Amino acid sequence: MISFITFAAITFVYYGLTLALKPLEKLKQNITGTGSTDSTETIKNSVKDAGISTFLDDFQHSLIQFKEKLDKIEIDNRELASKLGVITFEKNQTIKILDSMNFGIIITDIQNNVNHCNDYMLNLLNKKKADMMDHPLGKILKHDEITSFISQQETQEQTSMVNHIETTFPELAPGEKYKISLSYIADGEGAPIGKMILFNNITGEKSTAKAMQEFIAHLSHELLTPLTTIKSYSEMLMDGEVDDSEAQKEFYNTINGETDRLAHLIKNILNMSRIEVGSLIIKKELVRTDLFYEDCITAVEGAAQKKNIVIERDLPDNFPALVGDKELLKGAIINILGNAVKYSPEESHITFSISEKDKMVIFDITDTGHGISEEDCSHIFDKFYRSSNPKIAEQQGTGLGLSIASEIVQLHHGKIEVKSELLKGTHFTVRIPKGEHYIGK
Repeated sequence: MISFITFAAITFVYYGLTLALKPLEKLKQNITGTGSTDSTETIKNSVKDAGISTFLDDFQHSLIQFKEKLDKIEIDNRELASKLGVITFEKNQTIKILDSMNFGIIITDIQNNVNHCNDYMLNLLNKKKADMMDHPLGKILKHDEITSFISQQETQEQTSMVNHIETTFPELAPGEKYKISLSYIADGEGAPIGKMILFNNITGEKSTAKAMQEFIAHLSHELLTPLTTIKSYSEMLMDGEVDDSEAQKEFYNTINGETDRLAHLIKNILNMSRIEVGSLIIKKELVRTDLFYEDCITAVEGAAQKKNIVIERDLPDNFPALVGDKELLKGAIINILGNAVKYSPEESHITFSISEKDKMVIFDITDTGHGISEEDCSHIFDKFYRSSNPKIAEQQGTGLGLSIASEIVQLHHGKIEVKSELLKGTHFTVRIPKGEHYIGK
């Protein structure tokens, strides 16, 4: 455009100067050709006819207008360049935000040609961005269920409505469940100009929901069983159906045991609830580990005797000091020790030791029970988790004990580890920092 304008200006100037010089040439010819007395009058008439002054004024005005237009174009170009820079920056920032999302995003135009695909989705599909851009979605994402879902949404009248389906990618992500959502992108006037498809991994949510359902089922059973026992035994005692004093004593012991079981279950649920909302308060104090150790054994000794399980003590020469929440720590150790009793066969043995190393108090609990599979070992500290092993599943439990124990140990900045082998037994190790205790101010 600038070249064309420059060429036109040169042509215009040349043509104008030619017209302007013609009267001067004619004037020169008149002066040199005649030499008469009225030559002065002839010159005046020629200058008047030429109109040089008017032409030069118009030409100067045109040049000024042309320069003003060029200046305006230059200013507009600078503004456009500035706006383009801002738009480019905002686009790059938007792309970075989309790429940082922990779910997949594909953006297409209204004809389903891909305009953008974030990093999460590229990793899921195992593709490069160049393989996705400006390609039809159907050729890139070969998934009949998703393709059918998108086609169905195109027939809906309310294009702004967000809908979803749940599906899997067996070849790309085996065992994973994804929620696919579709929404339309509209322009300023509300007309659809593109689509945004979201791929959200909901495997964890599904597992949690399933675990919650199983937990409610287990919890109902755990609550109903002791309540039923307590009700039936108490009714028999009240109706005078049991006359023998030894039998009455056994009934009372059973009611007391079932009551303790209910109290322990409710305590676990309350602790888990407090842990979840972050309201579990750690009340640290100086703990005498010799008494602490014996209290833990006493809590499970009755259950161990019923199965003729021997709890072997492995004691140090000097018990280490410990600063922590005595009741919470006791609950954690009893949960682990109780599981060792619960999942060990009759007439087996359990070793319970306490030691000190590197400013840590270490509790080791080793049993010769059924053992834990490698798959179960990676989940035993998950809330509500219950093994599918029949020998373990047949035992009563809610799947909360080890989860709570792990949380309590972590709240004390400690560690809990497990090593196990099927049919050979399990070894739990709990490490708690000794802490420091000051007397007085």
